[in-house]
Amino acid sequence: MTDKRTRQPAPFATIRDVADRAGVSIGTVSRVLNNTSRVHPDKAARVRAAVAELNYVPNIAAQNMRRAATRMVACIVTDIANPLYARLVGSLQRALYDAGYSMVVLSTGNVASRELDALATARRHRFDGIVYLTGWQDRAEVNKAIEDLAIPTVQIERERPTNDCFCVDHATAARQAAQHLAAFGHRRIGLVTPSRGARPSAARIDAFLEFCAETGIADAPDLVREVDGPVDSAFNATFILMRRPEPPTAIITLGSQLLSGVLHYIESEGLSIPADLSIVSIGDNELTRAGTPPITAIDWDFATVGEDAVARLIARIDAARAEGSVLPPPNRTLYPTSLLPRASVAPPRAGPPR
Repeated sequence: MTDKRTRQPAPFATIRDVADRAGVSIGTVSRVLNNTSRVHPDKAARVRAAVAELNYVPNIAAQNMRRAATRMVACIVTDIANPLYARLVGSLQRALYDAGYSMVVLSTGNVASRELDALATARRHRFDGIVYLTGWQDRAEVNKAIEDLAIPTVQIERERPTNDCFCVDHATAARQAAQHLAAFGHRRIGLVTPSRGARPSAARIDAFLEFCAETGIADAPDLVREVDGPVDSAFNATFILMRRPEPPTAIITLGSQLLSGVLHYIESEGLSIPADLSIVSIGDNELTRAGTPPITAIDWDFATVGEDAVARLIARIDAARAEGSVLPPPNRTLYPTSLLPRASVAPPRAGPPR
């Protein structure tokens, strides 16, 4: 029979297990693993052999509590499924990895309660820093929670005076798209975009309406459809636009699930791009590049945005740890956009779509 008092093997080896196997103290194991002081070569060899035999993995959480640093950063994003956000999250992760940090992504669905939960998670797990990626920037309770955390934070596509902001020039992006379509003769241009609660959308809508007013495009406000709901809402928004007495001959939309919804509508109606409807995407991704035809896009340097945000965040983390250091004032960086012309734009067809 098995003696119930017999110590059962732990599912994971502990530092005590390593010490017992190597015949040394726990302190000696710690010094070997952390290379903090000289250890007799024979003892060091026994420790390393025990680590290999037991497949020992150090308890990073416990180490971090002692060091008051986790080397972990929280990336709080509204929707990780958005292909544009995915590109940016990828650039953030690469930059953080190169700097010796790991990143945890917390997706909130742009729901205020989930944003607050994500911030509470960052505090609970003692993350060294936060990258706050998009979302509605005027939620007072969320903004207060960010400030109350006292964790170094940078924000992307959110403009708050208390944090560094890294933003794309979406106003110019909307103008570039509208100007490109107008150059082909389009005078009825629809805009399908998320609601203006988010900074990029507000900039995009305002710039589009200004362009329409300057160029005499009539009924521009009625050609803007703000989407704030399920992913199929872009389909519904396009349906409404195309049922107008004078439907648009071109549509500008965001290169996310919204673009998928617009393309779904076009396919369901048997329309052709660009013969029946020209399309410009704000944001480039696999869908725009591999479409039939490829979609004209407005793009920007996602890698530079991510690298700059990470560099600033790490500088703030380091400054916060250094005694007597003075934190630099928050700054705002605006990134330019460029037009990638492809085969999805042509002069408007004479008469209504088929």
